[in-house]
Amino acid sequence: MSTEPNDTPATRRRSRSAPLLQALAGAALLVAIAGCSTISGAFGAGGGSLPTVELFERSPANAPVITSGEAERPIFIADPGVYADDEGLHLFFTTPFSQDGDRWHYAMDPANPDSSGLEGPTIGTIGYAFSSDEGVTWEFRETPIILPDTEGWQTDIETAFPFRIGDRFFLLYSAHGAIDGTVLPNRFQIGVAEMHVGGGVSLRDTFLDPDVRLTKRPEPLIPAEMERITRTNNTQEPSATVRDGVVTVFFTGLGLAKPDASIAARGQDLVSIDFMSAEFDTDLRPVDGGEPRPLRINPPINIQEVRYHQGTYHVFFTTLTGTGEFHRGEQIGHATSTDGVTWDDPAVILRPSAEPMFDDWGMMAPTAAILEDKTLLFYSAFERLDRPPFPVPPDGRLGIGVDGDPSVTVLANIGRAVSAPLE
Repeated sequence: MSTEPNDTPATRRRSRSAPLLQALAGAALLVAIAGCSTISGAFGAGGGSLPTVELFERSPANAPVITSGEAERPIFIADPGVYADDEGLHLFFTTPFSQDGDRWHYAMDPANPDSSGLEGPTIGTIGYAFSSDEGVTWEFRETPIILPDTEGWQTDIETAFPFRIGDRFFLLYSAHGAIDGTVLPNRFQIGVAEMHVGGGVSLRDTFLDPDVRLTKRPEPLIPAEMERITRTNNTQEPSATVRDGVVTVFFTGLGLAKPDASIAARGQDLVSIDFMSAEFDTDLRPVDGGEPRPLRINPPINIQEVRYHQGTYHVFFTTLTGTGEFHRGEQIGHATSTDGVTWDDPAVILRPSAEPMFDDWGMMAPTAAILEDKTLLFYSAFERLDRPPFPVPPDGRLGIGVDGDPSVTVLANIGRAVSAPLE
């Protein structure tokens, strides 16, 4: 054991926690994009001019419906994706999993890192929870619903979108890892996993079974272009609609100055950010080549989800108004379209709280459940806490530090908001 003066329990805990902190940092898209200097200059100002439309109200008003970073809660929760059926709400979310014996586990006790996996191996992937009361309370599956690969292009998985076609249940997701043998962190491609679920099968019971997992396809559904600068050098943040036998996958496409390099590579820059779509049949085979196309919306949007309801497409999105400091100041917006190509002027529907509470730092990654009498919106809600991230106090929560201010911790929550039925 070292006898250096800085060899204290607190510093040893911080050192052992490096794998988990790396997993936390990789769990959110704009951590990667923030390194591309053009994002704030080219896109931030336009996003700041959006009007506000009071469509949704927080419910509960002053508390999240899911917290993270404490015992029996996800380690660090983000990127919710919700699927509604007669049983209730099925939530898929991004979180690190720590190793607990011979299996991966969604929770840990931050006050006891030596016994909870905080210092051990972690993976970033998708968790699952179920709610029978419209998202007010949740029960959690302990293990991942998808396991990342140990090598290849999908060693880290996030931002799942669930949907069903007949007896097949699908999860779209963003994944990164190695491309052509080179590890390229945060160079995302869109993947898909699926499972057969026959009529009368309870999705709740199926997905809460810790040993049941969806099967990933080995190849990307929408690959990233690595050889030339184009709108699809990164493909990420997928969602989908199913109409008339056509599955339209909506996603964010990034153009990068160095298409064959990682996001953090020297000289890397963001050339473009586009809201895009590609069409597939119900077996998720490309229609007419499946060539992605950019959609018409202004200003640009990010981390979006599209729903189709009663003849109208609705996109819920994250604004490009943040400071680049782990989603600080980002807002939730909404726009509509009659054809899924040309979109009406976007508007902000939720802003971070001006008072200290669960979403005062920023918000992102909205997901909607459109019910008969209301629309429910869930979102990643980030909360500022004025203390260093480590050591975590015995009664505290695990969060992440932010660049430039070691005295601030950001906590991760899921917020809930409600509106009248969407038209």
